[in-house]
Amino acid sequence: MKYKLIAIDLDGTLTNQRKEVTPRTLDALMLAQEQGLRLVIASGRPTHGVLPIAELLQLSHHGGFLLSYNGAEIYDCQTGKMIYRQPIDPSFLPTIYQYARDYHFAVETFKDNLAITEQPDDPYIQRQARINRLTITKVTDWVGEIDFPVMKCLIVGEPERLEQLEQVMRPEMEGKLNICRSESYFLEIVDKDVDKASALSRLLDYTHCKREELVAVGDSYNDISMIRFAGLGVAMANAPEIVRQHADDITRSNDDDGVADLILRL
Repeated sequence: MKYKLIAIDLDGTLTNQRKEVTPRTLDALMLAQEQGLRLVIASGRPTHGVLPIAELLQLSHHGGFLLSYNGAEIYDCQTGKMIYRQPIDPSFLPTIYQYARDYHFAVETFKDNLAITEQPDDPYIQRQARINRLTITKVTDWVGEIDFPVMKCLIVGEPERLEQLEQVMRPEMEGKLNICRSESYFLEIVDKDVDKASALSRLLDYTHCKREELVAVGDSYNDISMIRFAGLGVAMANAPEIVRQHADDITRSNDDDGVADLILRL
């Protein structure tokens, strides 16, 4: 097999619309690992929200990795070690909070299995918690009560208005924070040097692999960097046109076992 690593986005790529890994996709990935291909789950989710998928795919046995928070953390499943962490500069937290407040959005961050927010009843906050199996923790002073390294902040809300905030926030915070949407209703904010491509570059050094030996597959805006970076960049058929434009190859949609089809072709 030419390729040694395959980085796979989670929501909208590896899982279908019901957030499930189908039996056909699971079988294909287990076969690939048995033949020596190492898997990297590359997701915007918190690490806690990716661990169940790691267990399902037996990544600890096969030497796989988790790339969570869009690359702010890299976890070696076989050794159980966090091999990279890059938090947000805490001086930017008041600015992030003010953007959310000015545009009337909820904002949250994460610690272990907790989602920390001032607005626990927000439906998008609750959706995020369900997806990642997080416990929502209400605080009264979001900025003041954060006393731990923040890997990612998430501003959530109605897609059209959130897009307006993104168009304002990205140019104003360029060179300070990396801002993109993973879903139309999730605006992800990480350190300026964090994205999936930069994390994969670090992982290639760690595993002594080459870019030409890396496959990356995804469906959303936060996947563009790794699709462009990989030796073979693949977009899902359900990806927006702008994402598909950056890909070397298009596979079937997440509801049509597109990852399984890609694996079998490889």
